[in-house]
Amino acid sequence: MVHNAAWRRSFLCVLTLYLGFASPPCKARIYTNHWAVRIAGGPGVADRIAEKYGYRNMGQIGDLKDHYHFFHSRTIKRSTLSSRGHHSFISMEPKVEWIEQQVVKRRIKRDYKPVPPLSQTSPAHSNVAQNNIFYNDAKWSSMWYI
Repeated sequence: MVHNAAWRRSFLCVLTLYLGFASPPCKARIYTNHWAVRIAGGPGVADRIAEKYGYRNMGQIGDLKDHYHFFHSRTIKRSTLSSRGHHSFISMEPKVEWIEQQVVKRRIKRDYKPVPPLSQTSPAHSNVAQNNIFYNDAKWSSMWYI
């Protein structure tokens, strides 16, 4: 009986490891402790609201008028769950028009994949195949300046 339980436990461990390596990477959203906030009234109002709820105003986002980058140090740096703490009451402020917790963006290298030649023995087919390069970049046709 003890041997059977040990075998079952070992089998479950191996199965878990196999499924962990065989499954594709997780596509869940990963939330950060940064927010994009639209606050009417200018930087002074944004600073007061940020301080009231425990955020730090990191400044205006680029050239976007009334859009600010807020950071909250007591929120988990990266989480699969969006933040639902006491600081989320910021959205109820009358001057706050919009707020969004920022997520980590997955980076994908855009590159080309050469098409293999049709025949290694025929030089004519090889030249045609070398000129047909497949790009996995959806925006490639728009890059006329390259």
